[in-house]
Amino acid sequence: TVLSAGMIGIAGRLIFRNKNKTDIVPVPSFAPKSSILQFTSAVQSAARGIITVCAYVIFFSAFVGCLGATIREMGVPEFFGTVMFGFFELTSGVCSAAAIGNFKTAAVLCAFFAGWSGLSVHFQIMSICADKGISFRNYFLAKLCQGILCAGLMILSLKFIYTKEPDFADDVFLTLQGQNIPSPIITKIAVVSALIVLILLFAIVFRNKTGVNKKRKN
Repeated sequence: TVLSAGMIGIAGRLIFRNKNKTDIVPVPSFAPKSSILQFTSAVQSAARGIITVCAYVIFFSAFVGCLGATIREMGVPEFFGTVMFGFFELTSGVCSAAAIGNFKTAAVLCAFFAGWSGLSVHFQIMSICADKGISFRNYFLAKLCQGILCAGLMILSLKFIYTKEPDFADDVFLTLQGQNIPSPIITKIAVVSALIVLILLFAIVFRNKTGVNKKRKN
């Protein structure tokens, strides 16, 4: 998830680097406050944020529960029900995907849900950043791309790194001893992730240098 988020962020920087700067919303200036007023304002703002986040969590938990009961009554296939759960709420989607018998399908779905994050998280962010001038259209597009990228990276990991079909009781669910995931697997994932990040950073530096040289020539 972290790797895909970094890749999407870098790609967005490259795509929107030439965007008109007049679209940037100026940061409002605030009058200085005393330490006591800053503290009380921070506590009130935090309380409003907690209430907002909890409200969305409770609403979507209840909504997904009602949706699950409806799906069971309608006889909707388990796969489609899992996708619907993950679209609305991350935790419910991951829990439902983990219950699927096919390990690879469950892993890919969990990766997609982790990248997409669910509408519950999106609405929480929208409620907090409503007046910050953020383009939520680009945000939703970026999260969708991140979900697809997460799923793609998981497919590559299952094909080239974690080729053995694990036993759910031994390899998938972590225990307190931390003995279930072999260290060579973690090493391979870390090396591949580092190489991808380095390639992307090199591409950005090379492009920036090329742009600077072109400006100097002009």
